[in-house]
Amino acid sequence: MAEIAAIFSPLRFGTLTLPQRALRAGTNGQSDLADSSGKRLQSLREAPVGAFRKPMKSAELPARILIDIDGVCYLRGTRIDGAAEAVTRLCSEGRSVVYVTNNSWGLPSTYAETLRALGFPAGHDQVVTSSMAAASLLLEGDPASRRPGLARGALVGAMGGPGLVSALDDAGFEPSGVDELDGVPADDVGAVVVGVDRDLSYARVSQAARLVRGGSWFLATNTDATFPTESGLLPGAGSIVGAVSIASGVDPTVAGKPEAGLAKAAASVVGVGPGLVIGDRIETDMAFARRNGHLAGLVLTGVSAVEDLASAEYLPDLVANDMAELVESPVRIELDDHGAPVAVSGGESLRRAIGEALGARCQ
Repeated sequence: MAEIAAIFSPLRFGTLTLPQRALRAGTNGQSDLADSSGKRLQSLREAPVGAFRKPMKSAELPARILIDIDGVCYLRGTRIDGAAEAVTRLCSEGRSVVYVTNNSWGLPSTYAETLRALGFPAGHDQVVTSSMAAASLLLEGDPASRRPGLARGALVGAMGGPGLVSALDDAGFEPSGVDELDGVPADDVGAVVVGVDRDLSYARVSQAARLVRGGSWFLATNTDATFPTESGLLPGAGSIVGAVSIASGVDPTVAGKPEAGLAKAAASVVGVGPGLVIGDRIETDMAFARRNGHLAGLVLTGVSAVEDLASAEYLPDLVANDMAELVESPVRIELDDHGAPVAVSGGESLRRAIGEALGARCQ
């Protein structure tokens, strides 16, 4: 403990300055920040809100707030304490809020109804899902994978729940369960879209892999390996996507977080421009924020823990035990010109735990 105290000596405003070797601890020596136009930002000082040595207050948060649902607002229908009040406060202060979920299973209207029943302000048009992003991507095409957009009416194989089928149908496609496409040539199936499939079977994986090997466009709603519940982690869409990818030998195009498809869907609700992403998973939510020009806020009520910061590729700007704390008095991580952490400010106990995790990046 004495060694830790010597390394992380507190400065004024309750700030911890990381050791000099932490300045070289960035994952790739470059900043992962970008503004809304795609211009690379050299440090948090150029980010929309700026870097403050003092703990951040809610009045300093951006005007656009993108909030994950599972593990942030609730766990399998059980509201996380203080979360609804925090979102209500953000809305009352004039901020635009959109709920952005990688969970492809449910309908946006169902998510909105669940949120409202738990006390969250949520209209049907305030929820965007990875299924919606996948349907939009099918229409627009993806230059990175050299795939043109599909025509409306195209046959699309679906491995997922009602949210995926509904999104494909709303976009004008003809969705069909992959197990119903036995014997249908891959040339007749424009794409295979894979999300969370609670009725997963060997036959479905086999059919999906056959179509993808034959040339059907392979889309993943997201690649989250798990999703959080009150009883622990359950397999996510990424677990199913992985099975199809291994069986087919083809990597998917990803529509959901951390890719840009879901950011475009969110912008249709809150407008284009920098905001704050609040999420519980470093590898998707924090990466989503960094890649799409937003500040990143991590809450510790879902998947990621403080210890995960030691090996994180994408660091958050703000960290809190829950959303209520993130809105009121989060811990702030300040980055240097290379995107490496140099200082931590905010709450005493969590601040020191974060400082230890970030210090471990240098060892």
